[in-house]
Parts: sequence; structure tokens; C-alpha cells
Amino acid sequence: MLAYALWYGLQPATVIAPFHLPEDKAHPLPFSGEAVADALQDAITSIRQEAKGQPLTPPCDFLAQKEEEHFGGLKAGGGGSFQVRGPVTVEVKGISPEALVSAAREVLGKERYISGDVVLRAPNSFQLMARANDHGPWTTEPREVSLPALQYASCELAERILGATNKNVLAAAWIRRKKYDEVVGLYRDLPPKGGDLESLNNLGVALLMKGNNDEALEKFYQALTGRWRFPEAHYNLGNALSNKGLYDAAILHYRIATSLRSDYVLAHVNLGRALYDNKKQYKEAIAEYRQALDINSDDVGGHVFAHNNLGVVLDDQEKYGESITEFHRALALKPNDASALWGLGRTLNHKGQHNEAIAEYGEAIAEYRKAVGLKPEDSNAHFELAAVLAEKGDTEEAITEYREAIKRKPDNFYAEIELGYALEKQGKFVEVVAEYRAAIEVKSNDMLGLAEAHRSLGNFFEPEDGIRDWSVTGVQTCALPICNVAAHINLGAALKKISQTDKAIAEYREAILLSPGYAEAHYLLGSALGDIGEHREAIAEYRKAIELKPRFAAAHYNLGVALRQNGKTNEVIAEYHQAIDGYLEILAAKPNDTEVLTSLAYAHYNLGVVLLDNRKVDEAIAEYHQAAALKPDDADIHNNLGSALRASGQTDEAIAEYRKAIALKPDDAYAHNNLGVVLEDKGKVDEGIAEYRKAIALKPDYAVAHENLAEALARKNQ
Repeated sequence: MLAYALWYGLQPATVIAPFHLPEDKAHPLPFSGEAVADALQDAITSIRQEAKGQPLTPPCDFLAQKEEEHFGGLKAGGGGSFQVRGPVTVEVKGISPEALVSAAREVLGKERYISGDVVLRAPNSFQLMARANDHGPWTTEPREVSLPALQYASCELAERILGATNKNVLAAAWIRRKKYDEVVGLYRDLPPKGGDLESLNNLGVALLMKGNNDEALEKFYQALTGRWRFPEAHYNLGNALSNKGLYDAAILHYRIATSLRSDYVLAHVNLGRALYDNKKQYKEAIAEYRQALDINSDDVGGHVFAHNNLGVVLDDQEKYGESITEFHRALALKPNDASALWGLGRTLNHKGQHNEAIAEYGEAIAEYRKAVGLKPEDSNAHFELAAVLAEKGDTEEAITEYREAIKRKPDNFYAEIELGYALEKQGKFVEVVAEYRAAIEVKSNDMLGLAEAHRSLGNFFEPEDGIRDWSVTGVQTCALPICNVAAHINLGAALKKISQTDKAIAEYREAILLSPGYAEAHYLLGSALGDIGEHREAIAEYRKAIELKPRFAAAHYNLGVALRQNGKTNEVIAEYHQAIDGYLEILAAKPNDTEVLTSLAYAHYNLGVVLLDNRKVDEAIAEYHQAAALKPDDADIHNNLGSALRASGQTDEAIAEYRKAIALKPDDAYAHNNLGVVLEDKGKVDEGIAEYRKAIALKPDYAVAHENLAEALARKNQ
């Protein structure tokens, strides 16, 4: 029995005594002193469970958030047990084990004793007042006498007691309720250096959620200085570093977190996100998500995140069936999860099941509208609703919600960027420039934000000649200079859209000054210089881009176009071949990318033009056939293929191609003229004359058609 007493005596415990009730027989209370102590113990237990990420139980379940936030890096601490000491009703001879344990704790200083009173402020109003042997007193707000009021008062008192005796438990619970300012206030007495490590970690989480990223980083580093083997602090540090755009460092700390705690679901999920979002390491990201899902854990939220993120990666790889399965698994765990519904809608849309996709988007929109209704002043709720509206194609409504998000949080960089993109879809390029300038102003010192400007440019930027090789993945760890490069590029692209090419060139030059080794900046500068006829400078910039990034398909293509202006045929042919090889490499990873397929078609087409100009007719025909197979709805490709076939003597095949061109583009004067020529070759002079007349009707100043018509009429009258 002595060993038993010593063992349990070493475990800290708080003993709650029955509360004293006022002696007022005229106004008896509907609860006893023991009931108050029990309610307080239940309240403390409820909040401690919440701190650990479990659902809030009675009596404090009314405090639960309607919209749950998922946290994976909080430390609620231990703090020992809470016990209610009941009244002695039976006298027992001898010494009980409980008495020995209590005596041992008292001797060892491991027992805290809480006693309290129910204080009547008026006949129908009461307060709870409590004190411990080393803390207090604590007093609740006055409440009307009732059993439900006892529930509220016990939870209020429980928070006051925990705030004095176990800040980390209360902080973890408050963070889950998004009471970040209260958490910062709770830890206001922490020393600037040193301090409780779990407190530093929790304070860092609150600061991170408030948007104070740099302060949060400082707290996580302090915590890890005190204890390196602290997986939650590594996980949180990874989140903060990711917010700063320092992805390599974030990945390192996520890996440390998973090595220190193998069952850390969210650390595996966020590691997967960092590998996918910023590195495009699909296989490694999928492995992390699957590892998270293999963990036998009650972290349902973490598993929902893992299924959703895995679904996104599989969708990106065009594995639509597998992607749909993952979103359905997420919904099985959490029905009506808005992110899963959104992801499912996107994948169905990509798969071509548009009606089903619209239904899923509708459900997702309904869920996000609920979130906005519950949190009308929450900028992020409006942003998420706007994003799914944009995905569904409701651009006007999306713009409204993005503006609502910005109204509630003027420094919401992502809303500014996405609003700019939505306005670009409507052709409102002047407003696009204004939004991107606002975004740059908002996030001029935010590395993650400017990295996102770089990413969003991949959506906004649309080079000429059908080229879309803007898959910039070179910026992995976003140091401030390279992020400023992205900001200048983003603005430059928007200025180019509204024909302010000189200003766009100035932005691109600024980007190159900041980062001379940035291939994409040289490529964009070359494109803008080509637009204003500065072909020699453009060629120099394209060559620099290729020197920095040898497989840069779009740069090879545009260099070929620029060199053709200077008549350097052999170099032009070589560059087009390099462009074709580059596009084929991209298609090996994304075989159904329509934009890259279009770019490849134009590379074959322009190579065919150069070969035909140099009388390499058979080679030209082969290139045109490749282009037509990739883009059969392009009239110009069929027209040029017809000309190449005529040059090789394949008259019937040429007629067929010209007719295809006219069917696709009936107002193409050149195709009508060319068809007229080949019909004349076949002796069908009247049909040829009819085509010449159509060409002239479409283009009255078409001199060649006039000449051909005159010669055909003269030939007919001979």
C-alpha cells in the first residue's frame, strides 16, 4: 500500500471540494455543493479534451466552433488529474489507499486543493467563487439562478482556473476556437528568451493564425532551441516557413516532424503538399499522402485532408477515376465537406462529365455559402466561395465575392490576384493592371505572396503564336529578390495585355536586373521586343533564355520566328526542331495538355512553311500533316498543306485540303484563290473563275486574285 501511495502520490492532481452554499432557506438553490464541484470537474475535463482535438462534451459543448478548424501542432500539456472530493458519510476504521495517496501528494507538493462558494448577488442571481491553495481567487460573472446557468458558470470558472494553473491547455482550446488574440494575451508574461517550450509553441501557432508570420517563426525557433526533439514545433515551423515561400526549409522540418513522430498524420499531409505544390514531385507527394492514410489514427480531419490532397494530385496527373475515388472517400469521412465537393466537381469537369461536375459545384457552393452566413466578416470564407464560383464559370459572382473578401481584409493578396485573373477573363485589362498593382503593393515584403504572383502569371500570361510553355518551376525557395522578379513579370504581362508594351519592357528589364539568371524574364523581354520590331534585341534575349534553360520549348520557337525575319533558314529549322522536341518532352508528362498540343502543332506548321519556302516539298508536307493531325480545325494549316501538295503534283489531294480550309473558314480569300488555281490546273476553268470571284468579293484589294481572274477569263475566251 505504501508503494501504491508513493507511485500515485508523484502524479500531480487537483482536488475539488464541494462548494459552500449560502444559508438562505427562503431561496433554495436547484443544485448542491457537490453538483457544483462535479460540474466544474466536467467542465475542466471537457476543455482539456477540446485542447487535445477531441469534440467538446457537456457541459461546455456550447462553446464548440460551428466551423471546425483543424490544428495539428498544438501542445495541451499534462497538468495531472482533477478529482472531486466527496463528503464523508461513513466512518471506516483504518487507513484507506485514497487517504494515503492524498497524504503523499500533500507531502510531495503534488496536490492542489480547490474550494469554492456559491454567492448570491440577488434572490435570483448567483456567482461562483473559487480559490486554490496556491492560486485565486476566481469569480464568474453574475447569472440568473438555474441549472443551465450552472453549466455556463462552471465552464467560465474552468477557463479561469486553467488560465492560472495550466495555460497550455486553455491556449490549445482557445486556438481551436480561433480566439487568437486571447491566446496572445494569455502568454503576455512569457519572458523574451527561454520560457516554457510548449507555451512558446502554442503562442507561435496563435501568432501564425493571426498572420504575424515573423513573430511566429521566432517563437518556434525558441522552442526548438530548448528542445530539438519537439515534433509539433518542427511541424509548425514548417508551416511558417512555407508561408514565407521557403519551401526547401519547410520540407526539411516536416520530414523531421515525421521522423520524430511516425504517426503524425498532418505532418505527412503538409509534407506532401509542399512536395506537390512547390516542387511538382508527384510521386513523392502521393507517397506522403498514402502514408498519412495508412496511419491508424482517430484524426479524421487529417485523413480528410489527405484524401482531398491526394485527389488533387491524381487529377493533375489525369488519373480521374482514382481522383474521384479519393474525393468520395473524403466525403464518406466528412459528408458535405466543401473542399471535397469542390475537388470532385473539378475532376468530373476535367473528365468531361460536365453535368455531374455542375451538381458537385452546386453542393460545394451551398456549403461555402453556409460558411459565409456563419462568418460574414471572414475574408477567407468569401474567398473560398469566390474560388469555387470561378471554377464553375460564374465569373461575375466570383468577382463580387473576391471584392467582398478584399473589403473585409484589404491586404488579402490572394483575393487581389484571383480578382485580377477573373477580370482578365472578362477582358477588363485596365482593371487587371490595377488589381495586380494593388497585390504587389499589399505583398511587397511578403515572399510567399510574390511567389503566388509568379504562379498566377501562369494563368494570366498568353504568348502569341499559340505558345503556352509557361510552366515555371524554377523558383523553389522564394528568396525576396526572385519574388520581386515575379511581381515585375506579373505586372509586365498585364501591361502588355493593354498594349502598354514599352512599360511592360521596363518591368521585364527590372526583373532581369534583380535576377539576371532568370530564363523566363529574358524570354518575356524578347517577346515584348519582338512586338515592337526590335528583332535583333529579341533574338539576343531568346538566346540568353535558352542558355539558362536549354530545353525551353517556347524560347526555341520564338527564336525561330525571330531568326526567320533575318532570313537565317538553317538556324530557323534547327530552332523549330528544338521546340518540337521540347514540347514532346512536356507531353510525355501531360499527354492531354491541349495548350501544349496546340503549340506543338504550330511548331510543325511553321517548320513546314520554312521547308516549303526552301523547296523541300516532301519534308514540308510531312510537317503540315503532323500539324493537321494535332489541330485539324485550323484552316491555315489545311490551306498551306494544300499548297505543298500542289507543289508536289498531288492536285486532287490539294483540292481536298483547300476545301477543308474553306469549310473551316469560309471568308478566307487566300484559300478561295488557291482553290481556283488548282481547279484551273485540273482544266476546270469555270470553277476556278468562280473561286477567284469569291476571293475578290471577300478581299477587293487582292491583286493576285484579280490577276488570276483576268488570266482565266482571257484563257476561256481564246
